[in-house]
Amino acid sequence: EGTACRSSITVVVTRDVTTQTADTGAGYDLGCEVKPVVLDAGAAGTGPFTYNWTTADGMLLEGQTLGRPTVQGGGTYVIEVTDQHNFCTASAEITLIQNLLLGFDAERTVPTCLEPFGSILFTEVAGGIAPFLYSIDGGDGFSSGTLADSLASGRYELVVQDANGCETVESLLIPNVPEL
Repeated sequence: EGTACRSSITVVVTRDVTTQTADTGAGYDLGCEVKPVVLDAGAAGTGPFTYNWTTADGMLLEGQTLGRPTVQGGGTYVIEVTDQHNFCTASAEITLIQNLLLGFDAERTVPTCLEPFGSILFTEVAGGIAPFLYSIDGGDGFSSGTLADSLASGRYELVVQDANGCETVESLLIPNVPEL
């Protein structure tokens, strides 16, 4: 009868499950200017890393596959970092806020023979962050009141300022009192 030879070997298979982390820092307000900003993704792990930025409500201008992309406007920006050493991934997000002051509406009351003065009423503000301040003199004097009355005829530089200090400007003419 045959002889059965046996041999055994022990093989240890290891896998690198070192986790990496991704960090984008805290979100912030972009303020009044519409301009590009550069985000910065930090990654910790073995590396090297690949990056993939996405956004559903912001605007990625360039560098979608870099650690420092250029973006514009408010929104939530998400980074997925992949460690090319072990192909583990991590993600993080940053939310940028930009509530631009878009404009405002104002109504005027024109002088009449019976009432020789006009008035300006700020009626609606689009965008921005409340509370708002109003000026009829180009921003030299602001008030929380929306009505300016007893105004002589002339051109008025109307300014609305929001809580962030963002401003929008329009001019409005109060005509002369009509002549008989």
